[in-house]
Amino acid sequence: NSLKTAQYMNDLDSTRKNSAVKTVCGLVISIAKRLQTADQYFENPDCGSTKACSDIVGAILRATYAASDLYELSPKSKLCIAIASDMLNFSPGMSDSSPLNSRRVVMSAKSPSDAKLVGTNAAGLVGIKFPTGMPVRVSVLGQGTGPKPIPLEKNSTLTAYWQGLWEASGVKNSNQVRSLDQACS
Repeated sequence: NSLKTAQYMNDLDSTRKNSAVKTVCGLVISIAKRLQTADQYFENPDCGSTKACSDIVGAILRATYAASDLYELSPKSKLCIAIASDMLNFSPGMSDSSPLNSRRVVMSAKSPSDAKLVGTNAAGLVGIKFPTGMPVRVSVLGQGTGPKPIPLEKNSTLTAYWQGLWEASGVKNSNQVRSLDQACS
């Protein structure tokens, strides 16, 4: 009702004004429903022994596809990706020895520079590459934490692994944040 009677839409006829209101309200309701669904899932996630809840690399790969589409439509676009994750990637069918298994890499790497090299190679192995001319930033919340966290002394190794992947994939800037409210701001 507030949108229907708003002063800033006075230049529209009532049909267009109602159409705009329906579109905005429909989007808000759709977003709210998706957020409720996500909240319900995270209250009790189902990650049984044959499932994995941490296909971070797959999500990043999908983000590269979206970034390519966005860049094609608008070459001046910038992209910021906010990730809330322990960053310990493990997806269905992935072998324990895979360079995508960031927990194993971190736990077995002799140094952060070794982990960074594996992260660099992992980006190439999967084909993660953002458009060259697009500034991309990644903000991460929760790295190294979760129900099965890595030892604190391995955190710099985990950071190095992902830094290698980010750099190889064309991410211009990456950081860790304390709250998703801080991400992409």
